[in-house]
Amino acid sequence: MSQFEDYNSWRLVTNGGVRYRFLGSTGSFNQEGGEIEWKAIIRSQDLYEVLVELFPPPIMVGGVSYPNAGTMPGYPAMVAKKVSYDNHVEGLPTDPYGYDTTAPMGTYSEFIVITISFGPHVAKASNPADPRSFLEVSCQASGEFLFVPSTNTQIQNEESTTGTEDEEPGEGAIDGNTGLPTGDRTNPPGEEGEKRPVRNPVLPASMMVPALKWSVKWKQIPADHFRSVVIHRLRLMLGRVNSAPCGFLYDAPPETLLFLGFNHTESYSWRLGNLESPPIDVDLQILEKRVIHRGVICGHNHVFEPGNGWVRQWIGANWDESMYRSIDMNFLFQV
Repeated sequence: MSQFEDYNSWRLVTNGGVRYRFLGSTGSFNQEGGEIEWKAIIRSQDLYEVLVELFPPPIMVGGVSYPNAGTMPGYPAMVAKKVSYDNHVEGLPTDPYGYDTTAPMGTYSEFIVITISFGPHVAKASNPADPRSFLEVSCQASGEFLFVPSTNTQIQNEESTTGTEDEEPGEGAIDGNTGLPTGDRTNPPGEEGEKRPVRNPVLPASMMVPALKWSVKWKQIPADHFRSVVIHRLRLMLGRVNSAPCGFLYDAPPETLLFLGFNHTESYSWRLGNLESPPIDVDLQILEKRVIHRGVICGHNHVFEPGNGWVRQWIGANWDESMYRSIDMNFLFQV
């Protein structure tokens, strides 16, 4: 016989209607992160219902999915990360999935102890008009080195009024506007000596073009929506640049974002009903190139011309086609 005969008298109830007895919690925190171990007793037969409540399917709005999560009672900033369970009565096994249907009464414990690990809520409030509310965005500094031909370039000597070949100019206070020492050197680099054309065709020269490599993760896309809509939009975006400011990447200007491709993962789940159509996770790879030249923002359709700087390059028989075709990347998330 169980020591909890009067289940209906249990005072605490989950949002889904499952009654439980709270066994307390333990936890630890640091500057921003934290973890809480939360324990309770539930009926063995209610385990799956609790799992679905703690890890609900994504919210669907017009075919666009938004991550969803079960929050900790009394502390909604923490959401469920992991659930484990064990038998309540020592030595008495549990069968929460009803596998042994012909077992004599009392063979398995009617109740189990669940331990839920809660962590910080990483998702934002879902907003159909703001893809950032359901995307995970990260960035890594990148760049490329251009080997610049010496054609049409110039050089000049750097001259200093103090110091020898092995010495730095005299030390002094730092000018707040230029960041240069206010010692004997009065002119910033590049303003001393006479410029002259390069005569050596093999003079080494390289220039780094800074770039940002963006990783945009979109998780738990319903398989049917991915198959019928998303995959076709992704294929259309391959190798193209943005034609309009990109809202989900801080309004990056047109032609500064190049869609490199995406990683695709089918997230097979314990959830009943997802065995044949698992949700899809995609990781978009986007390269940002943004160079300001003569007051103009130059992107992937610009190249560096020695002696002139960054210029737009056209290709095609009629010279009216850009190197990279453009597309509005925001349409990927449109309902």
